[in-house]
Amino acid sequence: MFCFCNDFSVMVSLDGDQLYNDKLRHTKTGKGTHNTILNGIKNLLLYNTNGRISIRVTLTSINNDLIELTGYFSSLDLPFTIQLVTTNDAKLRPTFEELSSEIDDFGKYIIDLVKNKNYKEAFKRMFGWVNLAITAVHGKSKRFYPCGGGRKVLVVNPMGDVYICHRMDGSNSGKVGNIFEDAREEIIKNTRELFSEKLYAVDRLQDCSNCWAKYICGGRCYHESLITTNEWNTVDKLSCHFKKKLFELGLVLYAYLPDELRDNFSKTNKSKVIL
Repeated sequence: MFCFCNDFSVMVSLDGDQLYNDKLRHTKTGKGTHNTILNGIKNLLLYNTNGRISIRVTLTSINNDLIELTGYFSSLDLPFTIQLVTTNDAKLRPTFEELSSEIDDFGKYIIDLVKNKNYKEAFKRMFGWVNLAITAVHGKSKRFYPCGGGRKVLVVNPMGDVYICHRMDGSNSGKVGNIFEDAREEIIKNTRELFSEKLYAVDRLQDCSNCWAKYICGGRCYHESLITTNEWNTVDKLSCHFKKKLFELGLVLYAYLPDELRDNFSKTNKSKVIL
């Protein structure tokens, strides 16, 4: 298959089991997509994918039970990550209280797994920001930016438009050129200008200046900030709360892990960590 022969990775969006996913992801006619997505994943797995298929879960007020979600996705035996929904729709965004309660319940559950030395089940359920905190502490590393957008990464859509992030496709924000209309040098110049003018390191972000977790997360997601605050460098408070709660959980879990298992989160063993 072309994708895997040429070192492509595939991330599939799926938001839970059939009940939850089909409430959130359906066709224009209202038909659920859960079974179609699973069949697509099964077809991809017929090829020698070499671990290049993963799942992205969008957490909303509808599917916010982390114990249930991680149980379902760990049963699929594929890497997965869970990210908070990016929207201004209050019906889809969980409240601070709901988010705290669900993360606390999940934390108690997974900490008990680790305390009881059921490491296999605990590792299967750990995801994204939890893993990132453990990796950062174990590797004594710092993040000054939230991602590689505009520094290490550029994205090209089928029309040739170039963005610093795939999530900005279709908007004017983050667009730095078009491969059919602009010279390579012009695209690089536009990217550098955007980076210097808009993409501040975490040390320059007023919202993050006194945050204990700033060097774990690297600051705000550019796309989240633009959607929820209409500013490049203003932090979405709910997203920040979500990440910090999961960072706290990761640090507690790290304290309980034996040394030989902590090495699973070294930079040389990135297969255990997916964002």
